[in-house]
Amino acid sequence: MSSNRYTSGEYLKSNPSWHIEDSPWKAENIRKLLDRSRLPISTVADVGCGAGLIIQELGKIHPSIEFTGYDVSPDAKIFWEQYDLPNVSYQQADFFDQNQRYDLVLCIDVFEHIPDYLGFLNKLKDQADYFVFHIPLDMHIQGLLRDLQMTLRESVGHLHYFSERTAMATLSDSGLKCIDTTYTSRTLDAPKSFRSRILNIPRRIGFAISPKLAIKLFGGWSLLVLCSTTT
Repeated sequence: MSSNRYTSGEYLKSNPSWHIEDSPWKAENIRKLLDRSRLPISTVADVGCGAGLIIQELGKIHPSIEFTGYDVSPDAKIFWEQYDLPNVSYQQADFFDQNQRYDLVLCIDVFEHIPDYLGFLNKLKDQADYFVFHIPLDMHIQGLLRDLQMTLRESVGHLHYFSERTAMATLSDSGLKCIDTTYTSRTLDAPKSFRSRILNIPRRIGFAISPKLAIKLFGGWSLLVLCSTTT
């Protein structure tokens, strides 16, 4: 999982907030997904946790669950040192070196950054009973026209770009079975620019008519997926 971008300080320099402003929104979407499933969970690992605020938010809601965040970046500690929830801890480590098994693994906007993402998922599936993935749906027509994939590669390190179908096929090919899915859209819920507000007009209209077509045309959505192992 280690990459020079994340261990050299380059990622923090390019993204000084480490997207922490999006963490409460992500945590709320994860909470809703898990509340629908009512799974028996007492231990959770957040793999590639970054700033770590997602599990802080979830830890407040579920004080009886033990949360552990893992990230290889030494810069992530800058954020972790601000937190003090007793049921949430962090480790600067490669998750696979720890030989720990959890009830649930969170993998939130992670495997699109990893060169061997299929190898990563095949190893990950042995570490828990259940998994939650948040996968940006970067492969869409508007993005191809704007060369957005290269922008994402340079700014936040996305190496792989998924549509809904390729994302779901990737999880299935890795031996994971889908339990529940939902679309999320940060740009619709809290647009960050005037361009986003303008693009949100056709996004909203298109999504009301055909969600799958709107996502393919305009982008701006991610896929939140709850999985279990098939064995």
